[in-house]
Amino acid sequence: MSYTPGSAKISDIQTVTELVGKIPGKKVVLTGGVFDFLKPYHIDLFNFAKDRSDILVVAVEFAGEYTPVEERLEILEAVENIDYLFTYSDESDLNKIGELVSEVIFNDEFELPRDKISFIEKVIRFLS
Repeated sequence: MSYTPGSAKISDIQTVTELVGKIPGKKVVLTGGVFDFLKPYHIDLFNFAKDRSDILVVAVEFAGEYTPVEERLEILEAVENIDYLFTYSDESDLNKIGELVSEVIFNDEFELPRDKISFIEKVIRFLS
């Protein structure tokens, strides 16, 4: 499921994977989280990730506790450094894009089980 208010930034994982796959020679970085409440820490994360990439892709976990996913996507859409957004509900879905990215930046909201992801060797940690 995805929220698309007319923005090219927000799409489903398959479309984002296809778009990123058509951009050769660019460094793609993936990060993600729930983003129920956008905090300065998140902006630091996006800045850090964008500084390491040509294209920043953000995975938004579908199940949030406080803010509907549509609102979270709308808020994140306004963050200039983010190039693409998509929602996910199962970590194994991220493997679809994981093979195309150069790095995956983990933070306290974006922890994925090692047995479900094939791109673990690309992982770095973001510590604020």
